[in-house]
Amino acid sequence: MDILLTENGAIALDFKATLSDPEAQVILPRLKSDLFSLLQKASQPEGIDVQDCKIRFFDFCSHCKTVSANNFSTGLQIEGIQQAEQTEGVKVFQCNTQMEKGIKLVASGPKVLSVTCLAPSPEKAKLRTEEGAALIKLLPENVNLIAN
Repeated sequence: MDILLTENGAIALDFKATLSDPEAQVILPRLKSDLFSLLQKASQPEGIDVQDCKIRFFDFCSHCKTVSANNFSTGLQIEGIQQAEQTEGVKVFQCNTQMEKGIKLVASGPKVLSVTCLAPSPEKAKLRTEEGAALIKLLPENVNLIAN
């Protein structure tokens, strides 16, 4: 986001949000407000008045780890997403994945998955994220967790 500071306060000059980025994936699960309604209002010619906007969040902490293959390999089989999502509060977002021959999920780009967790405390969110991420395997290589 590019911000211009003026005597009357800050003005956003440019704002780029990509829903496939971990920065969005760690925040969006906390969003209590209806995202579609907010985006629809923002897309109108008159825009959206942030002062009148009632954006609400769930009262949880969140943590995210990005999962990639060593050397950013592609074609590696991905296993364990369902098991990871059985960890309390964990959601796995897919970025560069595809079904190969309709039977197996494989990596198709550098950043493969984001493992995100909502929990009552930062410590629990981080612990559960790590527990969930540990259940995911990129075969034949090992998972490389590249970011917190």
